[in-house]
Amino acid sequence: ILSNYSRKKNRDALLYEAEQTHKLIMPLPVPVGSIFKPLIVDVATLIMTQEGIEDKGYLQDFFFTSYSDPQEVILTTEERAYLDSTIFRRQRSYGWEPFSAKDKDGGTIGIGEEYWNLICGKLGIQEDATGEPILFANVLKKMQQGKTDLYVSTSRTKERETYAVFSEYYEAFPIAIAIRKGDDYIFNASTLEGKKVAVGKNYSAYHLLKARYPEIDFLQVTNTTEAIKRVVSGEAYAAVDILPVLQFQINRMFPDDMKLGGAAGVMFPVQIMVRKEHAALIPLLNRAIASITSEERTVIYRKWLVNTSDTIGEDTVDYTLLWQVLAGCGLLLAMIIIWNRRLAREISKRKQMATELQKLSRAVEQSPNPIVITDLNAVIEYVNPAFSRVTGYFPGEVIGKNPRILKSGVQKTLFYQKMWNDLDQVGVWKGELCNRKKDGKLYWEFATISSIKDDSGKTTHYVAVKEDISKRKKDEKEKEKLITQLHQAQKLESIGLMAGGVAHDLNNILAGVVGYPELILSDLPSDSALRKPIEAIRESGKRAAMVVADMLTVARGAASIRECLDLNTIIQEYLDSPEHEKLRSLYPQVVWEYKLTADQPMILCSSVHVKKCLMNLAGNAAEAIGDQGSVTLSTTNRSINNDDSLNTGEYVVVFVQDTGTGIKEEDCDHIFEPFYSKKVMGKSGTGLGLTVVWNTMEDHDGKVTVKSDNKGTCFQLCFPTCCMKDNTVSSTVDSDETYTSIANEHILVVDDELQLRDIASQMLIALGYRVDVVSSGEEAIEFVQNRKVDLLVLDMLMVPGINGRQTYKEILKLYPDQKAIIVSGFSESDDVKTALDIGADMFIRKPYSMGQLSRAVRDALGR
Repeated sequence: ILSNYSRKKNRDALLYEAEQTHKLIMPLPVPVGSIFKPLIVDVATLIMTQEGIEDKGYLQDFFFTSYSDPQEVILTTEERAYLDSTIFRRQRSYGWEPFSAKDKDGGTIGIGEEYWNLICGKLGIQEDATGEPILFANVLKKMQQGKTDLYVSTSRTKERETYAVFSEYYEAFPIAIAIRKGDDYIFNASTLEGKKVAVGKNYSAYHLLKARYPEIDFLQVTNTTEAIKRVVSGEAYAAVDILPVLQFQINRMFPDDMKLGGAAGVMFPVQIMVRKEHAALIPLLNRAIASITSEERTVIYRKWLVNTSDTIGEDTVDYTLLWQVLAGCGLLLAMIIIWNRRLAREISKRKQMATELQKLSRAVEQSPNPIVITDLNAVIEYVNPAFSRVTGYFPGEVIGKNPRILKSGVQKTLFYQKMWNDLDQVGVWKGELCNRKKDGKLYWEFATISSIKDDSGKTTHYVAVKEDISKRKKDEKEKEKLITQLHQAQKLESIGLMAGGVAHDLNNILAGVVGYPELILSDLPSDSALRKPIEAIRESGKRAAMVVADMLTVARGAASIRECLDLNTIIQEYLDSPEHEKLRSLYPQVVWEYKLTADQPMILCSSVHVKKCLMNLAGNAAEAIGDQGSVTLSTTNRSINNDDSLNTGEYVVVFVQDTGTGIKEEDCDHIFEPFYSKKVMGKSGTGLGLTVVWNTMEDHDGKVTVKSDNKGTCFQLCFPTCCMKDNTVSSTVDSDETYTSIANEHILVVDDELQLRDIASQMLIALGYRVDVVSSGEEAIEFVQNRKVDLLVLDMLMVPGINGRQTYKEILKLYPDQKAIIVSGFSESDDVKTALDIGADMFIRKPYSMGQLSRAVRDALGR
């Protein structure tokens, strides 16, 4: 203004420059810009007076007209009643000149007091402001303790929001930096990082700067005066507070030592703090603040920020007009530079925000996850391309509709009610949904639904970000299945350990229960009254032996011999067996059908165990049929190359299918577990039948599966085929047919159990053989060194000492053609197989009958 007027000396030039200055001030926040308008007017007035220009009011009107917007505060009846019935306790403070200070009489004066008096006048607030003024740190303590209701000059912080609420700001000033006069000016507050900076304890300036520049080493002191003293003494590099406070303190107390060294780039909004219990006062305060006119602000600025008076303390300062002009112009220039830089940063920030917004828009459009936006009534307003890819619905097909078009029916009404409750109460819901695509297929998704709020905190929309988790759900299901299988295997293993631990001893005990009755019966007359109970004892022993045999199968440790046999033939042998005939007689209403059509039926198997599987499945099928129905046994060949649980190759599949009532869905996952049975235990079965089937298939490198519905059940047994037929006779004996000796052959019985030696010798003697017995493998070797025998009956497991396989191996060194029968209640299959491989003739299980022993001896001797 000075420069242009000096050159042109005309009113138009002066007003043009004033207009340009006005444009610079306009971007500033109204309270900040208003501080400097009086200075500009004073400068312009001074120049115009010196130059003899009469139209001084025009320039003043130019600056103030656009800022003056007087408003009247109109209160409702309820608001007026609230203010009239409440007396607010206000705490006065000092030590923050020119906002709060003590006057000569001990009262409080300052900018804060001026604004509060103005607001009180507009609202008619009743207050109790008695008591001595205190420092700001103590004000906060009283507010926290509930001893005061409001304080008029502070700013919002996160900590204070825990116990107080805040009005809109009635003034806003930049936080400035005070330094020693000899130091360089600070153009960026980040240069203070790592330096000691003094600030009033718990002052808002501290909290605002700490949030922006956490690396500054703050030194909190009593007040701003003390902060500046710490800089003067060298204890701190700089002091910070809002611009008017720092300028006042420097001018009043440290004009020779300190100067304003820069701005921190952070605005300090001056607000009224109210205890939360009186939050209803806040909207009334905000309306009063909004009604303050530019003229009312100017009166306060002139009194406290432009013309220094003697209203604070006893010291007075009388600045000349020249100093006012120079100080005002310098300050204005500095602020314009600061705010122009801030404006440039704001423009850059907005450009960056626009770029970020564009980036966000592209991210939403290009997101691989479906995104849906709805209004408050759950009407779809937007879907991204990923939504269409996943669901098959195009945007035009769903916009304007409710997301329930995806509803599958898997989730019940209660599920959706909880979802909306969470959205209403928390504003966010997360969870898994099973929905239906346009083509009718079901899919799983993980959705996060959040409320979108406006600036006032009101919910306007909902946004759902979804992820297709169908594959993950499938994998989880497979994992659960594998875990179930693992638990089942662990359960079977536990039972197997138990079975294996007791089987040997139990079978030895059962040998007496089965063997001695048979010996007794052979000598009893047919009309003896003891025959029936003794036969019952024998049958009970056999039944117990069958349970032990099942447990050994579950344990997968039962001795068994594998041979390449015709599966069709094995099935036919079972169908012709007494066991199957008995089953047919028990269920005469069942029609049995057979379709043994597999043209490559050879499998490597233990025929005893395969027949056991067939017997268990056929028995279950017959029981499942009510008044009338059918059971079908069939075979076929199948090539398998895509089953994770089976090796790729050729298989023979056995089907056991019934037309019964089916197996309940909740039972299907448990039917192969030991002792899981819906039958009456001890009457219909032991609960091990299907477990035996499962373990047998595992032992044979096969697989058992089941399909069931209300029309019936079908079990499938998949056996891998073997490459060639083995015509050798089975090495396992199950026949009860009795054969007597024809040549008085000499047999040596080797067993560590006295009772079993006695039973075997008595049976063999009764059959006409010459018998000797020994109790260990070592004794057997010593016996045959002196005398060769026709046949060895060797127990496989003997303790202590060497077992049956080791004994036989040593005897073969003496007699390479020595014949032998292996006997065992429990042993690893490898031991039995090795013994047979090196020359043993037969294998029979404990407990055995006289007929089984007779047949084994006859076959071994080649009779």
